[in-house]
Amino acid sequence: MSDLIEHWYGRQKVLRDWDRIRGFWAGEGRCLATMTLASHRPRQDTSDDDRPRLHSDSLRKQANLPGINIPSVFGDYGTVSNARYWGGEVHFSEETGNPHIIPAANSVADALRLTPRPVDDPSMDAERLLRLYDRMNRDLQTDLLWMRMLDPSGPLNTAALILDQTELYMAMHDSPGEVHRFLGTIADFVMELWRHQLNSSGGRVCGSMWPYIVLPQDLGVVVTEDLMPLLSAEQYQEFGVPLLKRMSSEFGALAIHCCGQYAHQVANLKKSGARIRALEFHHPYTRIEDLEPLADSTVFIPYLAVGKQDRFKSTVEFYRNLLRETPTHFRYWFACVEEDEQTIAFIRELEAKG
Repeated sequence: MSDLIEHWYGRQKVLRDWDRIRGFWAGEGRCLATMTLASHRPRQDTSDDDRPRLHSDSLRKQANLPGINIPSVFGDYGTVSNARYWGGEVHFSEETGNPHIIPAANSVADALRLTPRPVDDPSMDAERLLRLYDRMNRDLQTDLLWMRMLDPSGPLNTAALILDQTELYMAMHDSPGEVHRFLGTIADFVMELWRHQLNSSGGRVCGSMWPYIVLPQDLGVVVTEDLMPLLSAEQYQEFGVPLLKRMSSEFGALAIHCCGQYAHQVANLKKSGARIRALEFHHPYTRIEDLEPLADSTVFIPYLAVGKQDRFKSTVEFYRNLLRETPTHFRYWFACVEEDEQTIAFIRELEAKG
């Protein structure tokens, strides 16, 4: 059987797109656009037996979409993958198929007594993903397939799933030393888990399950920081910023996901000492003008909560406004998730401009 990825995508196109992505991260051009559709991928509760076929269908369909779309296998088992190593019961929603985890600890003292499973535990999600990636390479007979890592939850997000979240916030006030110890232990584990995936993939990681950007593994890792909206600037400076700096130092740079209101943390991000290669934001919760202090060194990944504002009728209208109204040193990765004529036309216009 011939290389199916080469047949669907074209080897030279994939390699040209890869070079263009590297050039973009090096500072070439103002924006890139990708098109990745959730309907083309397995759900988070999809069985391991069904995933190879669904991923194959997804890859074939994505090859016909516009944009800089690198063929990749998503490690999307939900936002609980990291926390599962520490225990806790996982339940899947009957409505969405998304997982929810019951915390393994109800106090920071209990949490400090927990020991995570090894990163290569065959029952855990990293090994499930690596087995899937190996299977997909064999099935497709390809050397043009990349892998997206598991749940990118950073130490703070992971801590809030291992330990009852209210107890975590209370302990930040009552037992800050224990919280620092707990977060340090989680950071050790999360970074070991990331290194395990990076090393075991054969150097083929191109980002994480979210956001839908392509980040070559030598340029950094993706990390979710969804506690930024929930903590004060002072709390995040104490408990979050040292972890950002540590992860950035270990992996070279960070691409940060956060979908809430975090304008009050921008000064912390600016002064953190971490290299923030990319930063996701969702309008109107966080606005582009809030992020201006980071624009000289950070690519922005914009999204629009259409129903939470009345200024923009569509995501594409929002994107066009960003390109028209913000200074030219504001750079963007448009990670499009809507398959409609307006979005397709927008991406093709960007492609035509080079």
